[in-house]
Amino acid sequence: MVSIFEYLNYRAFLNDAYKERKASNPAFSYRYIGSKIGLNASTFVRILQGKRNVTRKHLPSIASVFHLKKQEEKYFELLVLFNQSGSFDEKKIYFEKLLSFRTTKFSLLLKDKYDLFNEWYYIAIRELLVHYSFKDDFDALARMVKPPILPKEARTAIVLLEKMNLIARDSGGFYKTTDTLVTVGEDWQSIAIANYQKATIKLAESAIERFKPDERDISTLTVNMSQKKLQLVKEKIRLLRKEIMEIENMDQENDTVFQINFQIFPMSKSSREPEV
Repeated sequence: MVSIFEYLNYRAFLNDAYKERKASNPAFSYRYIGSKIGLNASTFVRILQGKRNVTRKHLPSIASVFHLKKQEEKYFELLVLFNQSGSFDEKKIYFEKLLSFRTTKFSLLLKDKYDLFNEWYYIAIRELLVHYSFKDDFDALARMVKPPILPKEARTAIVLLEKMNLIARDSGGFYKTTDTLVTVGEDWQSIAIANYQKATIKLAESAIERFKPDERDISTLTVNMSQKKLQLVKEKIRLLRKEIMEIENMDQENDTVFQINFQIFPMSKSSREPEV
């Protein structure tokens, strides 16, 4: 049986639920669904294809057609609001509400992944443990981070990182990084990564005053180019990121964690856009 609680995209759920019902009941068609929710069949198909959005007034009817129970219906409504939200802040609110409904092992792992990107210092501490010898002195660990964090925040980071198998104690009781990789899924990565990016951008802003020029490198460049050239620049940045990671792994002499941000965004409308 298709479980709605395993989905973070309501269109994917409706597609799978439709196929499941259709397999056992050939009469369960797009036309039948449309008649039950007050839409024609082509409009419902466009909703499944992502070409149209669901309106709130149709939510109870859709829930009824697919026999959703009370909690499932609440989850479905949140799923629609999450997928159709226009602002980052709204998406973040709805996503965190969705997580509260999900209790399977997979769902709990997803929450851990989301939490990992919720605080900038979680990733920083993991990188720090590549070269910093840490056992149980959370006061010292907190002071190693820039800007400094609270010991209880350092402890929370260690607990989460260990739970996710991103760090582990060695034979001497010291925490070291593991080879475990963190991957993010398509349906929620924009929220998690945006959380992390917003936090690191704020750190970059404060770094102008916190560090001397010879301790940092912050520069800006304003250019005029086409969308085709933008894609070329993005590819150059992607290759540069790869080269930097190769430099990082050249030897074992690393002793400091650095944050490197690449930012490129439009500062004007396109002159090719028609005037509204």
